[in-house]
Amino acid sequence: MVKLAIDMGLEKMVAYFVASQVAARKTFERLGFRKEAELARQVTDIRGIKRDLFIYANDVSHIWAADGGLGWKTPDRTRDSS
Repeated sequence: MVKLAIDMGLEKMVAYFVASQVAARKTFERLGFRKEAELARQVTDIRGIKRDLFIYANDVSHIWAADGGLGWKTPDRTRDSS
């Protein structure tokens, strides 16, 4: 997923979770995502219960600069795509 974002030239990846998705949030935190916002009672679940929505993000632009030691090529932003 991160490689695809870099290949596409994206600078930031965003993920949305409800409060009860603890395992998913912890997985994304291990991948470098950090909570940027928490919106109280923003999502209604299938039972009609309002849940908090968490917005997590990962700034992948630093990976371009460091190349992450993974051998990924930095997107060529100088080319005209038209």
